[in-house]
Amino acid sequence: ETVSCPNLASLQLNRFKHRLSVQAGSSVEHIEAFVSGRPLPKVNHSLAPRRWAIFSDAAKEGTARPGLGGWICGYTWCVPLSETDLQLHITILEGIAAVVNGVCAHKLLGGTDHLPADTCIEAHVDAQATAQILIKGRARAPAMAYLHRLALEIPEFVRMLPFLLVLHVFG
Repeated sequence: ETVSCPNLASLQLNRFKHRLSVQAGSSVEHIEAFVSGRPLPKVNHSLAPRRWAIFSDAAKEGTARPGLGGWICGYTWCVPLSETDLQLHITILEGIAAVVNGVCAHKLLGGTDHLPADTCIEAHVDAQATAQILIKGRARAPAMAYLHRLALEIPEFVRMLPFLLVLHVFG
């Protein structure tokens, strides 16, 4: 069934759609701006460094479409897993997704040379092993150590490391 909206409601819904496409969520301080149609409050850059959040994940079981994916400032990517890929352990797949997400973020940001030194890119991962490898910079398990060595051969990933703050989140 088609629902007609007054012009103001249509305008507000389009603004809301745009905001959802460029940020993962909305702070409660923005609700007033959304409801009223006024601009978002100005950000006080002197309070904290510039921060971006990136999210990566791997889905192997419990889905009709296994794959790797990520979210970066409103942009998403996904790669379906082949039958051969599905032979890899989920922790390896989670690690691959995090590395690919870092490379994609580097590309979307246009590199890192122009970023202020206090820039922080929060890499949210839901695999404890991936978080530990990225935080400590080493791995004990042979497969994860191999993945880590391969990641360090990717220049874009290496350039992102000084800006990364890795956070383990529950998936």
